[in-house]
Amino acid sequence: MIEGVPERVWRLGAAAGEASGKERSAMSVKELARTGGIAGNGSRSGPGRRAGLLGALALTAALGGCGSTEPSYYGLVVAPGQPQPSLLVTLPQYRVIEVRMPSLPMRLDRDTIVMGSKDFKLNLARGTSWNEPPANLIGGTLVQDLQQRLPGSVVYLQDSAVTTPPQSYVDLSINQFESLPDGRPVITGILSIRKGGILPQPACSQLLRWSSPQPVSTAQALVAALSQGMGYVADQAIVALRGLNSCPSTGSTKPVSELQKALTQAVQVTTAASEPGN
Repeated sequence: MIEGVPERVWRLGAAAGEASGKERSAMSVKELARTGGIAGNGSRSGPGRRAGLLGALALTAALGGCGSTEPSYYGLVVAPGQPQPSLLVTLPQYRVIEVRMPSLPMRLDRDTIVMGSKDFKLNLARGTSWNEPPANLIGGTLVQDLQQRLPGSVVYLQDSAVTTPPQSYVDLSINQFESLPDGRPVITGILSIRKGGILPQPACSQLLRWSSPQPVSTAQALVAALSQGMGYVADQAIVALRGLNSCPSTGSTKPVSELQKALTQAVQVTTAASEPGN
């Protein structure tokens, strides 16, 4: 029972809330205030009406405070790197680049920011949210990081309004985008590069791994660290694009399935090593 609200007001208001929801509860409270039928003596004026009105206002305020709090929204930012404008002159694959929409595991593909996993439990940063879907956010940040490092290039995200045919594609499959049990932010996955063209081209794929040396304990610190990690991803993509012409005609020297298996094993080893006490 709310302090300062007569017991009969509270009981009647609560019953109305259970039956009809917050909106109809508020209507019932207003009716009580109008009639003053809560005075105990049936009076519709005087002390009984005033007590009913005060009680109704208190109960209405309490019901209004039951809504959920607006979350804090976070987004990744560009991590400045070394601009390399000369690459556009010597290597055509840098001139028009399409970043494919990244793929993420379902546990990371959610609005709430995932801090990490520990003791078989997914740790969510309650009261926080990404400012757009994670895949769009990661892909868009990679586009901006590449644009900053490759001035003069046309870099865009898949399904954007750009109609210029790409001369190369960048694919990113994310496995981890969170923090390890010891609190260190980490990004792992598979980075694939392939030439553009009408016909499908073979891809060169490589394992991708970045981790911060400093542990974090808040969502804001995690997002700031992951922004730096995306700069590393962009640098690796540029290095891979440089060797695109030497990519084997049969594609990656290792199938993506083998790379994924190797990545999973590496993640398991690293996660176990980061557990406190190891």
